[in-house]
Amino acid sequence: MKVAKIWANVQSEEEARHTRFDVVRRSDWLPVFGRNVGAPTGSIQPAVLEYTHTSSSSCQILQDNLEKHLRDSLMKWRKASRTVWNRYCIAILRKLLPALEYSSWEMDEHLNIDHIQEMQHLLGSHKMFGFPLNMSYTNMEAVTEAMRATGVHYNENPGVEFALAVYIHPFPNNVLSVWVYVASLIKRR
Repeated sequence: MKVAKIWANVQSEEEARHTRFDVVRRSDWLPVFGRNVGAPTGSIQPAVLEYTHTSSSSCQILQDNLEKHLRDSLMKWRKASRTVWNRYCIAILRKLLPALEYSSWEMDEHLNIDHIQEMQHLLGSHKMFGFPLNMSYTNMEAVTEAMRATGVHYNENPGVEFALAVYIHPFPNNVLSVWVYVASLIKRR
C-alpha cells in the first residue's frame, strides 16, 4: 500500500450515509502522511522472535493426567452402568496416535491402510465405534467436552467395553496438539 493512498476523513458529518467519498476534496479528506508527518518506517514486529522450548516431561505429565481425567469422566457419565476397559485396544490406540499426528503434517495416504492393519485383529473379534479427535490444547474442560460430544459413552449394550488413549505432541511456545482416541467395542458372536 502506498503511503500517499492513506486518507483521513475530516468531515464533520457523523452519519455514514452523509459521508462524501471523493478523496480529492481537501475539505473532506486529508492525506495521513505527507511533508510534515512521515510514514512509519519500522515494523511493529520485534526484530527477533523468541520461542520457548516446550518441556517434554511436562507434556508427558499432562498427557497422563488428561487421560486419567477423561477416563474418570467417561465412567462418571455412565454412572448407571459398569465401565469395562479393553486393555488390548487401548494399547493399539496408544500406538496409533503418534502416527496420526505425524501423518497430519504430510497428508500421508498410506495411513488409512496402516491404521486398518493395526486394528485388523481387534476388528475380527469386535464391532467398534469410535474415532480420533485432534485439537489444540486450551484446557481440560474443552477436551472433555469434545469427547463427551462424541456420544461414545451412550452405548448401553451389556457387553460393551471401552478404549481411550491420549497423545499430546509439543510444539514451541507451549503449543500442544492433543489427540484423543475414544471407542466402544462389542464382541462379535
